[in-house]
Amino acid sequence: MPAYLKMQISRELDPLELLLEQIKAVEAARDAVLAAAHVVSPAPAMLINLKCIGPEFAAFLWSEGC
Repeated sequence: MPAYLKMQISRELDPLELLLEQIKAVEAARDAVLAAAHVVSPAPAMLINLKCIGPEFAAFLWSEGC
């Protein structure tokens, strides 16, 4: 593969890698909030245990209800 093509592919992947890092940071913050909330109330954990409700939607529901 030519060097210029490798460089172009690398440049195209840079924003994707940044986005993945940002998603990991947001998920870590969400998990920290849910863990802290679990100490006060078990409601977020109960929402996560429901079928078809993932951690993102459970955090959203819990934060909107508070």
